[in-house]
Amino acid sequence: ESYQAQMMVRGDRYPQAMANTTWQNSETPPLSSWKAQ
Repeated sequence: ESYQAQMMVRGDRYPQAMANTTWQNSETPPLSSWKAQ
């Protein structure tokens, strides 16, 4: 069960991290655009 639990934890954390990164990248402009403006 411990092995499956680790796989489930990894499966839950990685997609969330990627989703958060994608959301941040799509919602917040890069620092270069801030400096440009």
